[in-house]
Amino acid sequence: MQFLFSNYEKEVIKERCQNGIRDSLTNGEWVGHCPFGYTQVGIKKDRKYVINEEGKLIRKAFVWKAEGKTSEDILKMLKSRGIKLYSQHLSRIFRNPFYCGLISHSALNGEVYKGNHPALVSQELFLKANKILQGNTQGYKHNQDEEHLSNLPLKNFVKCAKCGVAYTGYLVKKKGLFYYKCNGKGCKCNRNAKVMNNLFEEFLSSYNLNPNLTDPLKFALEYYLDAMSEESEQDTEVLEKQLREVQKKLDTIEERFVLSEITTEMFQKFMPKYRQEKEQILKELGKYENNLSNLQNRVDEIAQSTSNVLKMWRLGSYENKRKLQNLVFPDGIHYDREKDNYRTLRVNSVFGLSRYISENYRDKKTGTKDLIACLSPSVARRGIEPLLPG
Repeated sequence: MQFLFSNYEKEVIKERCQNGIRDSLTNGEWVGHCPFGYTQVGIKKDRKYVINEEGKLIRKAFVWKAEGKTSEDILKMLKSRGIKLYSQHLSRIFRNPFYCGLISHSALNGEVYKGNHPALVSQELFLKANKILQGNTQGYKHNQDEEHLSNLPLKNFVKCAKCGVAYTGYLVKKKGLFYYKCNGKGCKCNRNAKVMNNLFEEFLSSYNLNPNLTDPLKFALEYYLDAMSEESEQDTEVLEKQLREVQKKLDTIEERFVLSEITTEMFQKFMPKYRQEKEQILKELGKYENNLSNLQNRVDEIAQSTSNVLKMWRLGSYENKRKLQNLVFPDGIHYDREKDNYRTLRVNSVFGLSRYISENYRDKKTGTKDLIACLSPSVARRGIEPLLPG
């Protein structure tokens, strides 16, 4: 049977549907597609949304974003943990207030309501990840003003040495001056942005290699690579032995199953376990092979880049500055307002080596024995962090 409606009747039906959707939304009930990271349990009035395992990783993604990591790096970290997303999808996730317990929908005409679903992250973390000023919970407008960003490249990267809270930034319009601000409770370690930026350049310059010292750095890198290669050969032998053993187990259990010596239940119990062990071993072997070949091919590039790190930061865009900062100082840096200086707990080992050579090898006129003597074997064992994205 076919039902025919006039245009007026269609409009009435449409309006009632929209009103029904709006009523549900204002009551905190989500009516759209189940967002990524949640699982829908039940239907209609009994419908609930629960955070699943993917959601727990998305929560980490918000934390990484708030810490200043780039979307590219976050996508790689998620992929290594089993979640493959595209940049646009990740961007939509970060902008969706559903994840901080709120509901925004086209039927609400810009209004935002508290949802009945569990929040994946706090509103504070959501705003921080989106670089939004606290209190602007309805607009969700990103502050992408180029001048603002270019004057505050250290925002959310530098932490206060006194309280450990990351610095944010703001503009005093009357003065036309930018400031970094510590939001730690009871902490008033605010500082002129230009002063802190200049101080950071001075701090970064200590890791800028003198071009005349590229040969000692290249020698040191090759020395590290040799040490890593020797140790990796030993580790590779162990892994290859493990691979042979697990392959033997796989062959044995398969043969016994074919000969009906073991039950289907036993086969299904142990076969996935051995296959997983094999995949893990192959993955570890791949790391050794890729790390060594990539580093060996990039010694010249690494040496050249360490000679230009300060220039790269000065001339780089906001995004490139952020990438470089996180590259040189993987754990960020701390600013001490009283001493007016920076300090860091960890430096990319390549830049640490560059600084050591600049400070200790500059005046040495003879060979490389002194340099070899000072190289720490532990650094070679840890390996060298990748210097620049490919």
